[in-house]
Amino acid sequence: MRGIRHVIDAGLSGPVNLSGPTTASANRIGRGLARSMHRPFWAPAPAWALRLALGRDTADALLLSDAAVEPEALLVSGFAFRHETPEAAIADALG
Repeated sequence: MRGIRHVIDAGLSGPVNLSGPTTASANRIGRGLARSMHRPFWAPAPAWALRLALGRDTADALLLSDAAVEPEALLVSGFAFRHETPEAAIADALG
């Protein structure tokens, strides 16, 4: 919500990526959640097994795709992120 508010207040136009300043892959988020909850994080399921179980299109769309998105417009316009890493955001959310 802070990012959307910043886009409006700063009068940004065009595409704006509302992502954090560092990459947050599914594995990184999973490891951060497990660590914060004092739970194990086992090795991720192999892609071939997920594709076999769910079908290639479903597995790729839902579980195997990550995008390296950078919030360039937010950074250039001076937006201050509350959390610089996924781990910091997870720790704050879980208290």
